[in-house]
Amino acid sequence: MTISADKVKVLYLDDEQNNLQAFKAVFRREYEVFLALTPEEAYQHLNANQIEVVVSDQRMPIQSGTDFFNDLVHTHPDPIRILLTGFVDIQAVIDAINKGSVYRFLTKPWNENEVRNSIENAKDIFRTRKELDVKTVELQKAYDELDQFVYSASHDLRSPLTTLKGIMNVAKMEGEKQGEYMDMIEQVVDKMDQYVLNIINYYRGNRLEIVEESVNLSELFEDLIQEIKFHPDAKDVKFEFDLQTDKEIVSDKLKLHLIFRNLIQNAVKYQRPDEVNKSIQIRSYYKDGKTCFEIVDNGSGIEESMRIKLFDMFKRSHHPKSGMGLGLFIVHQCVNKLGGEIYYETTIGEGTSFYVYLPTLSPS
Repeated sequence: MTISADKVKVLYLDDEQNNLQAFKAVFRREYEVFLALTPEEAYQHLNANQIEVVVSDQRMPIQSGTDFFNDLVHTHPDPIRILLTGFVDIQAVIDAINKGSVYRFLTKPWNENEVRNSIENAKDIFRTRKELDVKTVELQKAYDELDQFVYSASHDLRSPLTTLKGIMNVAKMEGEKQGEYMDMIEQVVDKMDQYVLNIINYYRGNRLEIVEESVNLSELFEDLIQEIKFHPDAKDVKFEFDLQTDKEIVSDKLKLHLIFRNLIQNAVKYQRPDEVNKSIQIRSYYKDGKTCFEIVDNGSGIEESMRIKLFDMFKRSHHPKSGMGLGLFIVHQCVNKLGGEIYYETTIGEGTSFYVYLPTLSPS
């Protein structure tokens, strides 16, 4: 979450109407000021708005500023609190600091510059904390993904290695069947190569910054088809194109390559063996100010158990050709980094359609 650069939202609680009006008259041009005569009114503002700074008078008939802040710590802990006191009461100040986590206390009658400086400093603290909270959540997510990634990657890489060692040992003992064993070894090596490629793509999609450049869509898809068409599953698959967008768009070529390579590769992989007219349709068009892409296949469809968390890391189907579970995670990650959206529709036994919507940028 990015903290808004709009006016600071300041709530001022005081039981005297004249004080409230004076405060608003002085600061209304600089801040978005909310006024409250009672704690109840103050809570109404706090519940309805993202208040960043709360200023409260200490001596009030219903509830003192100290007690109000003490309650606020439990109900609305984020706003930075400033206490106004019109008399020298050291104990009240100590209570406010200890119980109500008050950032600063000022004496009444308040000084305009002193209040302004306090609000500005409080604003900086509030927004810095919010940014830190966001970074903390992102960091925890990254650590969780890394833990999962390391475990799954090490397991998936070690499994074919173990198989490979076993095949090689058998091949040594049965020399006459070496050709058969070489085919098995090749399959295992291909699988390992795909795992390593997924790891590289994960890194590319996650770490590299956006590089905007002019991308020729016809060339992009032609290159992708050339990469994929020699895959055994691509045999007899007909690729159909309907590119209604400009020949060139501005985007990140690497991330577009990762997105559509994974989507087309999946469409190829999950074709139904019994389908006579295997096809994959690739479309592009403009809609609502966005560049839209559709990858449509007539394959096996996505099983029900996979649909809820389809784009999660290491989410794998029970299909015999299911891979490492990184492909669609990388796709979703790249689409998000490009500021786009991705959706899908699927029917078991009939096929799947993926829709990718990206911001439209024109070549200069």
